[in-house]
Amino acid sequence: MSAAKGTFKNPLHIAEARSAVPAELAAACDLAARATWDLFGEIDSCILTSHALVAYLRDAGIEAEPVRVSAKAWPKCQQCPGRLLGYEPPGWPRRAASEPGMWKGHLAVACQGNLLDATIEQVNNECIHLAPVVFALYPEWEEGRWLDMINDEGTHIQYSRCWRQIGFKSAPDSRPSHWRDITERMHQLAEADISEAAA
Repeated sequence: MSAAKGTFKNPLHIAEARSAVPAELAAACDLAARATWDLFGEIDSCILTSHALVAYLRDAGIEAEPVRVSAKAWPKCQQCPGRLLGYEPPGWPRRAASEPGMWKGHLAVACQGNLLDATIEQVNNECIHLAPVVFALYPEWEEGRWLDMINDEGTHIQYSRCWRQIGFKSAPDSRPSHWRDITERMHQLAEADISEAAA
């Protein structure tokens, strides 16, 4: 990634960011979103879906791990609200505990130097229309620096790595019994896609 790109003044196009990620990883991210939609009819379960995606990749012999991130999205239209997921800058005080079954962070997946976010669609509204987001990690990622991207509609999407990687590991949705069905559904969908392509 060019050092001149990925900043607010010179954002990276989201399609260009996706093209830099291995196709099998981008496809797996999309598959996780499809499986979640199929099973739950919604996409607001970042812990479930991210753990399921990690398991699916590991089943394929690809090492991956969940990672807590901050994500922002705001549309070109100034009449529509932007959305914020998991934002917690360094030095901010701890926030109040979430309600039972809820979490105030946002979880994605780090894999082979890439970031896969299968549940970013939860920010969508009448003006924001995002699909799963994937991009190659940049040198400043570990420092918490933001990557700025933009899509064809002029929506800006920003990501950074949270400085505290906590909160999700002890969540009930991190238990395999909670997310295993999504991984199984991913395998079923992948097999169906292969069969359809071969027909």
